Amino acid sequence: MFMVKTNRFLGSVLLIAGTSIGAAMLALPIKSGFAGFFPSIAALPILWLFFLITAFLILDVNLSIEGETNMVSMAEKTLGIVGKVVCWVVYLLLLYSLTSAYISG
Repeated sequence: MFMVKTNRFLGSVLLIAGTSIGAAMLALPIKSGFAGFFPSIAALPILWLFFLITAFLILDVNLSIEGETNMVSMAEKTLGIVGKVVCWVVYLLLLYSLTSAYISG
């Protein structure tokens, strides 16, 4: 009997990397190349800091709300019904834009 030995750690890393890398990550070098090398290098730490602060703010709201939460329920509990509707609209626009980006190639 032929047995295949698999490496679960490597498979897990490749699975996470495969689902994390999207169309925008692959197109980022092409789009930032028009600005030049040094402006692109300067923009990376600024964008990283912006995303880090945003992640910490979402984490703070998530930890302050008891029970299981998601983005829509956090928006509803902190911003009311208007925040919930805006969050839904933003998510639908995000999914629509991702679908069109993947279809257009």
